[in-house]
Amino acid sequence: MNNLFKLLIIYVSVTICSCGSEPGCGYVENANTANFQCYVADRLTKKSLMSSYGSIYDNTFSSLLNEQGGNALPEQKITNEGEMLIPLTRHGADSIGIIITKIYYLHLVDVNMVEKDVDTLKFSYELYNTENCRNIDFKNFRCYFNDSLYVSEYPWNKSSIIFYK
Repeated sequence: MNNLFKLLIIYVSVTICSCGSEPGCGYVENANTANFQCYVADRLTKKSLMSSYGSIYDNTFSSLLNEQGGNALPEQKITNEGEMLIPLTRHGADSIGIIITKIYYLHLVDVNMVEKDVDTLKFSYELYNTENCRNIDFKNFRCYFNDSLYVSEYPWNKSSIIFYK
């Protein structure tokens, strides 16, 4: 009985370790908790267009809305640096193995609270189960900003994507 217990501990340890060392498995966030991190920057200056540091658009007045007109950002704000963390999946609502398309509208508002522009962000991807870790990940990821393809695949260990306007 004691040997059986030791073998069981060794089996569990090896299983856990092999899963963590699987490429794209141990360090990839689960798609249900991952956010797409992005900024909108000026094409010439490369500076954020929406920050609290003298930008053209105000980060507190600007907003990212989903297709139904609701706020698309989890904390309902764009950060002081102009960062947007966009959740791409809804646990229990998005299905594995079908193409998912999400469209968002970025309403750019200046410091006088006047809306100056509306940009479109579109994401298209499929969810799949990773083999050994049983996490959900993305494949066939496409990201569009105002109808231009910006990202055709997105490595989730990358820090952020910058859209240039």
